[in-house]
Order: sequence, then C-alpha cells, then structure tokens
Amino acid sequence: MLTGSYAQERTAAEDSLPPTLWRQCDSQNPAKRVFTSPVLVSVTGGHSAKVKVESVPQQGACFDTTVLWIAGAASSVMNAGTAFIRRPKSVYNSGNGMNLVDWSPDGQLLLAESWEWNTLPNDEGIDKKILLFKESGTAKLEIDTGRFWSDQKGKNCHLEFKLLGFTPSGRVAIQTDITPYYEPGQESSDVPPSKTCMPKHEAWAVDPHTQRREPVSSGFHAARYSVAKDGDTSTTP
Repeated sequence: MLTGSYAQERTAAEDSLPPTLWRQCDSQNPAKRVFTSPVLVSVTGGHSAKVKVESVPQQGACFDTTVLWIAGAASSVMNAGTAFIRRPKSVYNSGNGMNLVDWSPDGQLLLAESWEWNTLPNDEGIDKKILLFKESGTAKLEIDTGRFWSDQKGKNCHLEFKLLGFTPSGRVAIQTDITPYYEPGQESSDVPPSKTCMPKHEAWAVDPHTQRREPVSSGFHAARYSVAKDGDTSTTP
C-alpha cells in the first residue's frame, strides 16, 4: 500500500503555500473566491502560463475549479486557450489546485504540481500529482510516483515529495521522503516487520518522457528557467 497524501491539519509553513495549490475552505462565507497565479514566462522561447482557481462554498464544502492557460511567445496568456481544467468530482472530492513550478531549460515543458482533496471537515489526505504540459498546450505528461517505492511493494508506505525544478538536461528534479504508513489509531507494534516500510530520503532526476530516473545529490539546487510576472493572488467578486 502507498499513500501519496496526508491529513489536512496544517503547519504554519503549509499555510503559506500558494493559494492556487491549497486553501482552507470557508464554507460559512457564501462569497465565491478567485485565486490567480503570477504569469510564468519561459526564458527560452518566451512561452507563458497562468493558473486560476475559483472556489464556491456550497453544502458545507467548497467546490473548486482549476484552469491552466498556456500561450506562445507572440500571444498573451490572457487570450490563450485552456490547456487544462479540473472541476469538482463530487461533494467528497471537490477541492483542487495547482502550482506552477518552472519551465524546462528548452522552454518546451511546463512543470506543475496538482492537488485534489475533500473539502468537507475530515482527516483524509491529499492526492498529489506531478504534471508536465507541452508548450503547445495540447498534451500533458505525468511522473509515476509509484516508481519511487517499487522496491517496497506489499509494505505500508507513505510518500511525500518536493519538486525542485529541472536539471540542465531537462529532467525533473524531485526530493522524496518515504516513511511507514499507519492507519488512524494504529501503532508501529501493530504492523508486522514484513509489512513495515523502510524509511528513505532520496533525490532523483526523472526523464518525464521515459520515467527513467537517476539519483542526484541531496543538496541539488535547481536553476530557474522562467521569470514570474505580476499576477493577482486573491479576489472575491
């Protein structure tokens, strides 16, 4: 078993996450909230991208819709076509968001982190995905995070990852933490050693096209291949 999520109790650091990726649901306030990211412009090619999330309180939950736009160098992102849209699936899976991380060194791929969760009061976790979008906005790739624990199948593992950006060769740099997973109320003594996950802290460079990966140093620092231009962070129409 692998979980790629965690409970919705937040630390101060997690509360500072971009609101387009994560936000608390204020179901008592009937006003729709709109969160918009800065425009992320690639240094090579001049392609641009922008994310907007609309959050609408309803039935004690918040129903979110995430939209990503990608534009070419000669176009305005405000007039670009929609490259990706995620709507609420149900009252139990109505939260979603996205954070734009960086453009690739050649300006051909946009790296983003996508989250989905249940906005009703609960202790469920967040489904996290690593997505890449082609500069044309016509296709997307996804990093298979299950490969990070492929040597521990049959064990109860919990995966957390941090996107560092791109390597100079265009691979996705990812820091991973794999720890034992326990059900609520369960203790380590309740899980047999054969089912207990081996903790690992690693850093990888992953080819988004082939999923092949190679280790990088834990202190790897990714260069930036984009610039962020001003954008709104939160509005309430």
